Amino acid sequence: MPKRKRILVLRTDRVGDLTLVTPLIESLRLSYPSSFIAALVRNETRAVLDNNPNLNEILIYNPEASVVEQAKVLKEHEFSDALLLYPTRKLAQILFLAGIPNRIGVGTIFYQYLTLMHSVSRKYEPLRHEVEYNLDVGRAIGLERISTVPRIYITDEEREWASSTLSGKGISPGDLIIGINPGSGGSSPNWIPETYFKMSINLLDIPDTKIIILGSREEGEAYRELLKGIVSDRIIPIMGLPLRELISIISQLDLLISSSTGPMHIAAALQRNTVSLFCPMPVCNVTRWGPIGNKASIILPEEGFCNTNCPKDPKLCKLEGISPEKAFDAVWNLIMKPSS
Repeated sequence: MPKRKRILVLRTDRVGDLTLVTPLIESLRLSYPSSFIAALVRNETRAVLDNNPNLNEILIYNPEASVVEQAKVLKEHEFSDALLLYPTRKLAQILFLAGIPNRIGVGTIFYQYLTLMHSVSRKYEPLRHEVEYNLDVGRAIGLERISTVPRIYITDEEREWASSTLSGKGISPGDLIIGINPGSGGSSPNWIPETYFKMSINLLDIPDTKIIILGSREEGEAYRELLKGIVSDRIIPIMGLPLRELISIISQLDLLISSSTGPMHIAAALQRNTVSLFCPMPVCNVTRWGPIGNKASIILPEEGFCNTNCPKDPKLCKLEGISPEKAFDAVWNLIMKPSS
């Protein structure tokens, strides 16, 4: 009888990226139901994996700790396989020193050769979704059953907390709850706060709608300034929430409007509707980074706009080719327009 696998999945970058790893984790559990499966993630993102029934353990990556210290922790777990989805030199060294026999990374990076790591090549033609690229790494250890839908698991208590919190903000059971996440942490092209603000004012034309403004405290400051000139109890800022509480609030939304960022992927993993702003630059391509598993509307700049106005840098792109009116139409068609 073959020895039971002990698998470590590593993803130490952003919330959205980690959310897109959950199909791989579920596929590992489906393919190896009796195996020990753990994930190594940053403390700031671990809430994405809390309560995930496909994991035996969540380990925290400490970027300040030494390679030797972290390798010692992993060595004690006696992992048979390590799937490194976001490769860094330090993580490659940690896995090597931990003595994990089967180590698999992505791409062709020199330090992976130095640490004797197997590598899965990422072929971008034809372009596929990030979920599929993650699954390729799992296929390298023989995945037989595949899930492609991201999932985040929240408890009944968390749902009740979120419902109670929204009720305390004046939201009634019959209200249409639309979330707006105006920030992106610089991870994707995005509207400026003033454009999101105009969008939220437009949404007030939809009857019985309450608009929840999400995001970090820092990202919300500009929005709070804009709200000072508006007298409406239908635009409700709930910013600066810990990640697990943010996830719980998103679970109560009817729809989330955002750029291509972590909350968009969280909403999709919770099967919430999304209207998402995207840029056609290859690095931001919706084919690779779009929401998956939910009812979604993708908005791109007007045809031809980017030919003459593209800044060639995602961090500088303000998505000026997407109007609030176009986004409003997408919201209306997604959740208000009767099905034919």
